[in-house]
Amino acid sequence: MTAPLTLLIGTYTEGPSGLGAGLYRCPVVAATGALGAPRRIAALRNPTYLATHPALDGTLYAIEETAAPALVRLHLTSSGARVLQRRRLTGSGACHLAVSPDGRYLATAQYQSGHVDLFSLGGDGAIGAHLAAFHAEGNGPNPARQRGPHAHCVLFLTDPDVLAVADLGRDCVTLFDLAAGAPELRANTARQIAFPPGSGPRHFGFHPDGKFAYVINEIKQTVTAFRYRAKRGRLKTLQTVSTVPHSVEGNSTAEVLVHPSGKFLYGSNRGHNSIAMFRINEKNGKLTALGHESTRGSTPRNFGIDPTGPFLLAANQQTDNVAVFRINQDTGKLKFTGNEIKLSKPVCVRMILQD
Repeated sequence: MTAPLTLLIGTYTEGPSGLGAGLYRCPVVAATGALGAPRRIAALRNPTYLATHPALDGTLYAIEETAAPALVRLHLTSSGARVLQRRRLTGSGACHLAVSPDGRYLATAQYQSGHVDLFSLGGDGAIGAHLAAFHAEGNGPNPARQRGPHAHCVLFLTDPDVLAVADLGRDCVTLFDLAAGAPELRANTARQIAFPPGSGPRHFGFHPDGKFAYVINEIKQTVTAFRYRAKRGRLKTLQTVSTVPHSVEGNSTAEVLVHPSGKFLYGSNRGHNSIAMFRINEKNGKLTALGHESTRGSTPRNFGIDPTGPFLLAANQQTDNVAVFRINQDTGKLKFTGNEIKLSKPVCVRMILQD
């Protein structure tokens, strides 16, 4: 019997955009994508990004996006969630985190200050030693958005162990090799991929076969495709494509995800309020645009794809709703199911299979 789908939702709880109450959970009907009533399971402060452990069911990590940011470890139970650890992070404005595929490391990105933290994880998922911190000076040409470094995404690549960091403020992606001895995050030993000035690289999507990676550029409203050469730990640029059909004043991009099948890529537009859809050429990794689907709301900062593949859920931050779309497994196109839930300031959604 297939384990039931559960939706986890992080919300803004404070600040000018926050009215939510923390971390929520609701059931998902696997056949239709219908969502049950959301229930608060933890009173976290601005839990704006969530990550699960690759091998430990019920182990969840969240960042608290505040002036004094924190990393939180939780254990999910049938009745709710229990906070097990809370660790202070370097800098300010945590916005992203990732767990390595082997469960040995956890990294976080702090947008406001531009810091990156690296922690060890124990066999039980416990947050261990703070192994390293990284901060680089620099800026981009956009004075409103790029006056300094803004680390916005961390992603662990594989074979060898490589941590990739997208920095919106410095227009670059930095690759750190974690396989050679003690993990270090040092600029003089890292490889850096420069983006066209003013691009604002934000988030990564990684292809399930490990051959291709995709970076969505927030300011330029584009996606850049890369071939990943694992043996060398390098990214080779393949192409850059627009996420919008025409110029949209005030638009910026946010999330980017590869479908579990590896056939399709999706990216969100805030302003155009849509999901941009692309087909992936599985031989060369290049993208072909498939059009756009309205998110049925405003400011889709984040969306999620269920691990079994049929549904995409868009979190519309400014209209307080999460909308459900069915993914056509042949064409990659999205179709609104009519299912949605209302809750204040949803900003991160994660679907998990949970007994």
